[in-house]
Amino acid sequence: MLLAKQRIVLAAVEQLEKRYQREVEHYVGPPVEWRRPGLEEDLGKFGMVIEQEGESYENALKILHLISRYPDLALFVQTSPAFCCPSLVTEALSSAIEKIAGVPIVTVTYDGTGGDKNAVVVPYIKFPRRVKTA
Repeated sequence: MLLAKQRIVLAAVEQLEKRYQREVEHYVGPPVEWRRPGLEEDLGKFGMVIEQEGESYENALKILHLISRYPDLALFVQTSPAFCCPSLVTEALSSAIEKIAGVPIVTVTYDGTGGDKNAVVVPYIKFPRRVKTA
């Protein structure tokens, strides 16, 4: 039932998009294809399914999008406040993400104690590397 509702909403949004696209196309350019073949298989590499939701899931989607649009990416920097649960989950997945994406990930945690938190990024910038993808 949920799938049927989502398909109806998607069809309605697509019709609205077509209508308004003509009016704004000269400002924003032609429509961009947002469907991504193979997305379910790619999410499966992260142990996720398309029906999931949440910040860690959204981070995985962003990573997949970025590596498909910008194949020359050399580093992901995750910034997060201390004790942020979704950030901790994403950080725990960082080695798997690194294997899948082929791009190293460094986490900068801001905990309010001051200090040079950004220093952890310097070695990655000074000595860039690519990771072999799985």
